[in-house]
Amino acid sequence: MVFTKVYQELKLPFDEAADITSEAGLDGVDSPVRPGGEIVPNAQWTICRDTSRSCTEGTCGLPLLTTAITNTASPHAETLLRLAKRLGIQFYRLGFIERQAGAFAAKQMAEVKAQLKDLAALNKEIGICGLLQNHSPSGRTNLFRWDLSELHEAVKGFASEQLGIAFDIGHALVVHVMIGAHSSRS
Repeated sequence: MVFTKVYQELKLPFDEAADITSEAGLDGVDSPVRPGGEIVPNAQWTICRDTSRSCTEGTCGLPLLTTAITNTASPHAETLLRLAKRLGIQFYRLGFIERQAGAFAAKQMAEVKAQLKDLAALNKEIGICGLLQNHSPSGRTNLFRWDLSELHEAVKGFASEQLGIAFDIGHALVVHVMIGAHSSRS
């Protein structure tokens, strides 16, 4: 799959982006449905339907969306997930979860797991799977989940049909090789 944020930056219409994806031999796309994304969640749900239609009419699939959803109270969370399921989308990436300054790691993990428990229950009801993605700091050192051991701890105990991990090799290399190598030299 390809993350269509790159197509957004190139200002490609989605039907052209879907064609390019198919021509490249990729199975599908992951579209950002979040503030500032290719599809802005609120009044533009028809774009989500049109995007899905562009993919399914060609050979390009739309199995995954990237969202800003971090819990069941996130704006438009349930509406978006139900629409995604109706459109045949199987997975969505969760939004960024910020660390709380000065809070203990174990306390933060317990709070995140409580949020994820409610989200997992909604995912089970709808029949969709939420994915936490490993991510490098990219200038944002307060991200909760940029370490693989934290990701494992966060999803441990949940059914894989409800919550899982979207592994990004590029971000993993930045965090575990480049930053790790830099830390060991300090």
